[in-house]
Amino acid sequence: MASMFSRGDGAAASAKTYWWIGIALGQLCAFVNATSAAASTALESKHVYLPAWQTFFAYCAIGGAYGPMYYARVRRDESGGGYAWSKLKKYVVLAAIDVEANYFVTLAFRYTSMTSVTLLDSAAIPFAMALSAVALKSKYAKAHVVGACVAFGGLSVLVLSDATAKGSSTASVANAPLGDFLTIVAAALYATSNVLVEAFLHDADKVEILAHLGVLGAAFSGTQSAILEGMKFSELKTLGARGVGLFTAFASSLFVLYTFSMDVLERCGASAFNVSMLASDVWSVILRLMFFNGFASSARAAAFVISFALVAAGICIFASAGDPAQLGAEQRGVDVESTADETPAWLARVRKFIRFDQSKASNMPYVVMDEQYDLEPIELGSVGR
Repeated sequence: MASMFSRGDGAAASAKTYWWIGIALGQLCAFVNATSAAASTALESKHVYLPAWQTFFAYCAIGGAYGPMYYARVRRDESGGGYAWSKLKKYVVLAAIDVEANYFVTLAFRYTSMTSVTLLDSAAIPFAMALSAVALKSKYAKAHVVGACVAFGGLSVLVLSDATAKGSSTASVANAPLGDFLTIVAAALYATSNVLVEAFLHDADKVEILAHLGVLGAAFSGTQSAILEGMKFSELKTLGARGVGLFTAFASSLFVLYTFSMDVLERCGASAFNVSMLASDVWSVILRLMFFNGFASSARAAAFVISFALVAAGICIFASAGDPAQLGAEQRGVDVESTADETPAWLARVRKFIRFDQSKASNMPYVVMDEQYDLEPIELGSVGR
């Protein structure tokens, strides 16, 4: 984003602060994600199996909050252009991918163990790194790779400790290969969704993106839920107010997750976001320690400490390597926003698809980045893409 600001002595320090705030927000996302998992687990423990409907209400909350905000913006658009229908197809693709990612990872639990799902879902990291490198021209240093591997190693220690503990239910699974395949598909879809959002954030803000994702996601997931799960809310009635509270907690957690994930993706990119999300399982253990039965043995406690240290170290190593998008720009000797280089035809079409019409983009503020940097902005129309 360097080309949007006049450069001063404090620009580099401000950029680093901007990046590290994104990393910190990534931990908030990881914690909220663990909270949503705890709410979902509580529902399952009471024999309430409505995962698709849970996601539907989360999309409704997102669309209900951001949809009216974006509608009001379009209505008062001084240019008189109204809504740019040309961008709708991009958001349809994004919403469809995001909904199916949530569906496939939920479906995977029916066929394989939680251990496999947790580990294989981390495949979103290499998928996101590869996609952002190709589509967004990001450049990853060795420290990025090392940090991701260290964090993944920490997660593996925690998950394998749970899997090998006495009494752990890694029970028989219906079809492990199918479940593993569904998890990898979900990881690829999550990575694609994150990279698309990262690309869209160059030309739109999170209000616009979340408005479309919420409304379209609710439409897609509602239709899919009605077909696959029907109207099984009788299961929820057995829990009464507690069941409604858990449903609300799940939807609220995802609402917060999606809201702040936009900030992380804008500040740090899809790969840093997925590395940060590895900490979700660590936060899950902390929640279990606080509200449930704690650790079953000293070995489990030791595994948690080791895992926590490795995940934290991996995230710090990854973050210290800097912004991959900025590194890619520096290697090419151009600003981040420049796209004037030779590319294959198929790749040019991909990059064209993930970018909006620039005449419309000029009407959309880049969130509050000029306030964050406290530097003098220049006109967006002068920025070359």
